[in-house]
Amino acid sequence: MRSPPAPDSSPGDPLLLSQQVRELQAELLAAREQLQRQAQQLTQAERTSLMAARHQLVAEAAHAAQWEWDLRSNRVSLTQRWGEIVGEAPRSRDWPLAELQARVHPEDLPLLMETARAAISGEARRYLVEHRVAKRQGGWAWI
Repeated sequence: MRSPPAPDSSPGDPLLLSQQVRELQAELLAAREQLQRQAQQLTQAERTSLMAARHQLVAEAAHAAQWEWDLRSNRVSLTQRWGEIVGEAPRSRDWPLAELQARVHPEDLPLLMETARAAISGEARRYLVEHRVAKRQGGWAWI
C-alpha cells in the first residue's frame, strides 16, 4: 500500500516520487509472486486433471469397475461398470459398506477385510485382493 504524501511535500518532490516508486516496485513484486504461485497451482491442477482423464481411459479400456470408500461415512461409491459385473445397476452411486460386505462370499470376506485394513493402516503399500461377489441372477462374479 502506498503511503499518503507528507503534508509538507509537493507532488513533484523527488523524495516523495522516490518513495512512491519503491512502494510501487514492492507492490509489483508481490503481484508477480502471487501470479507465479497461481500459475503453479493451475499447472498442477491441469496435470491432475490429465492424469485423472488418462486413468479413466485405462479403466474403461480394461473394463475395470472402480470404487471409492469414504472411511468417515463408511459408504462406497461405485461406477456403472460394477453394476454390469454383478448384473444390476446400483440404485445410487453411494452404498453403505455393510450392504456391499453382505454380497461378498463368506469365505472371501475375512481376507478382503484384512487386506483393506492393512492398506488403510499403511502396513501394505497397495490394496490388491480377489474375491467373489453375489450376482443378482445367482452365482458369483470374481472381482
